[in-house]
Amino acid sequence: MVKKLSACFDVNAGTEQGHPLSPELFKCYIYELSLQINALPGVESPQLNNQQITHLLWADDLVLLALNKVSLQLMIDQLHIFCTNWGLIVNIKKTAVIVFNPSGRQLLESKTFTYGRSIVIPSVKSYCYLGTHFTICGSMKLNQEQLRIKGLRAYFSLKKTVDLSSISKEAVFKLFDALILPVVSYGSQVWLPYTNILNNICQKKTQSDKDTLSQLANDSIERLHLSLLKWTTGVNKRTSNIPIWGDTGRYPLGIQLTKLFLDFHNRLVLLDRKNSPQIVRHAFVEQRNLELTFVPNIESADRRI
Repeated sequence: MVKKLSACFDVNAGTEQGHPLSPELFKCYIYELSLQINALPGVESPQLNNQQITHLLWADDLVLLALNKVSLQLMIDQLHIFCTNWGLIVNIKKTAVIVFNPSGRQLLESKTFTYGRSIVIPSVKSYCYLGTHFTICGSMKLNQEQLRIKGLRAYFSLKKTVDLSSISKEAVFKLFDALILPVVSYGSQVWLPYTNILNNICQKKTQSDKDTLSQLANDSIERLHLSLLKWTTGVNKRTSNIPIWGDTGRYPLGIQLTKLFLDFHNRLVLLDRKNSPQIVRHAFVEQRNLELTFVPNIESADRRI
């Protein structure tokens, strides 16, 4: 490779790739779209704590939220007009319609939405938004399974790379915490309440700690963690789990994830006390008002953690 500098050239449109000004300029560029969507008459969209939420906009990822077919099509049409006027292109291959319903079936009306006059937007049973998989019935099981698969890939890659004879167990654990734990715990503040992890930790006092640990060991992500611990210590896969945790000085991942969830919950409580206008605070208040099943268990989990 010849180490030479190219001739200088001017950037007359846009910014260089990765330039810190790029997202700021894009927010200014796209801001009017939010105003136009919110100003649409007759649109029915979800409400969080009496705040109407028509869309979510994260950089160039846009989610339109509506309570009926007519409202959603109106917002899609407005998006098409905006993009046509300002020279933006919607990637239809990454665009989909998902109609949440308790039956878990794709409703016929979900297949009738179009972008422009001729492009039919596909209907799906699940969609990955910002790394989190949402399913048509609201279940988070698919998301946890996808995280487990990604974690397994990272785990097998680590096993191929590490030579246990030339590295300490503590170093392997640090590699796990740095390379695999962030993968399997991604977005746990969102999906943890919908798993058995939080429920097991929040069991009544009549349940022993041993029973709680046994139930935590059955979680798919914890099985991955235990597999690494047993591989690192060189014991049989059928070895009892509790001594492995004790000998390695490790806690079940469910306990760590629950602490992350509780820390996040406590930050939301502070936002609520300050009457913050942030959408996450409105979502928190709405969940509390709905009296979701995991909400009463939070104080119990806080005491145990």
